[in-house]
Amino acid sequence: MCFELINECASTPCGHSFCKDCLDECLNRRKSCPTCTVPVDVKQVLPNKHFDRILHVIQEQKDKANKSQFEKLLNASVPINPDKSDSPPAPGSSIQTIFQKHLMKSLGAYEDYLKVRNSAVRASFFPFPPFFAHGSGALYD
Repeated sequence: MCFELINECASTPCGHSFCKDCLDECLNRRKSCPTCTVPVDVKQVLPNKHFDRILHVIQEQKDKANKSQFEKLLNASVPINPDKSDSPPAPGSSIQTIFQKHLMKSLGAYEDYLKVRNSAVRASFFPFPPFFAHGSGALYD
């Protein structure tokens, strides 16, 4: 199992849900549910389109909330009050200025890293194109 966000949800007869590709790989090795070990045949696995849709909506809302929160943080500018030396740094302080300056650059670099890492992980688990991986290719027929 990839332990990532479920991609193309597939459900077992016992009610557990996984990425379709991950579940297919597990069932190729052992014909049982990866969670509860109830016997499962590949033909019993069903796509769960409702789960996929709900997950898509949640992910969209999460992305909107994250973007909004970062924009608020990046655009905040409250003047520093020099009379209150015992108060914590105000949201316009040099600390926030430094944070604002490097935040977007760091996030962009991290997103690039994750894309490369996820591509490498997928390639190592599924080295063949789906034509061969799902048994419909000439090598397996």
